Amino acid sequence: MLEEFKRALQQKKLPSPFLLFGENTHLQQEILVLLESAFLTPDTKDFNFDSLDAESQELSELISIPRTLPLQGGHRLVVIKNVSSLNAFTQKTLIESWGDLPESTFLYLAWNEPVTREDAKKPIPTWAEKKGWIMRLWKPNAMDGKRFCQETARSSGKELTPEAADFLVEEVGSDYSLLRGEIEMLCLWAQGKSRIALEDVMEATGFQRAHSPYELFQKLRERKLSEALRVLPLVLEEMDPPMILFRMLHRTIREWLSARTNPGLATIPATQMWSLFHVSSKDTGAFVRDIQRFQEDELERCLHLIARYEEACKTGREEPAVALSQIVLAVCGRSGEALYAAG
Repeated sequence: MLEEFKRALQQKKLPSPFLLFGENTHLQQEILVLLESAFLTPDTKDFNFDSLDAESQELSELISIPRTLPLQGGHRLVVIKNVSSLNAFTQKTLIESWGDLPESTFLYLAWNEPVTREDAKKPIPTWAEKKGWIMRLWKPNAMDGKRFCQETARSSGKELTPEAADFLVEEVGSDYSLLRGEIEMLCLWAQGKSRIALEDVMEATGFQRAHSPYELFQKLRERKLSEALRVLPLVLEEMDPPMILFRMLHRTIREWLSARTNPGLATIPATQMWSLFHVSSKDTGAFVRDIQRFQEDELERCLHLIARYEEACKTGREEPAVALSQIVLAVCGRSGEALYAAG
């Protein structure tokens, strides 16, 4: 996508207006640098460059400034950000007022919001696609993020394992600019390595195993009560807010229930275990054995218990640390049924 933009710019085949249709501040700035280099010089930038904010700028300025001819010849670059803040009537007014912009002016429009299919039907996106160039940035999902991580690592000569990519997306989110920063740091950290695995990511990002929620979940899965209670306060120190741990626990127990009821669990390839159950490939055998020790109704009771304690914490009837300790006891099978009945 960006490479195609660069080629068009180098070949002087990039039509105006250009609309960055979506939200990616890193890419937005990268494109601006490329446009400045193509259309401006240090001597002309002061008077042939304007950056406007559609959210706060007067309508008269949004109309007039793009129509202004460059001084001292050459080109003029006009950037308008937050175009998504304009209603349909204002967008249509601008298009009609701009008419045919001077060929010497390049208009760069930035949407600055995640886009939907309905947004594509609005006046400015429709006009930009017909008259100029539009770069669509549909909001990436987890699968997009994982693919982006692996492709970015590959471009630096590194293989990022699927487990490592899944972990990064779960911790950072699917924002490409944030993921790119993480991958760049990982590649620097992993100099001399051709392959970056889950354990490498956790070490490089300072996500220590003793402080990781996944370490806690492993102790729970193994029903090692004393070790789980030791790890719990360390995990809580890392969680902000601690309520996140309730949601992670609920999801984990739900994954265990899914695994427990899956007749083909033992045949699932180890490479898919992280994406399905957040289990590293080397722990697959132990995971399959551990899950068989749980009864389905036992896991279902734990899910109800987690939901009830989370609600109690939200309403101030319980402290998160106390509630989570009780959940640890229940999952480890010490007093789960008694706690459930008492609730």
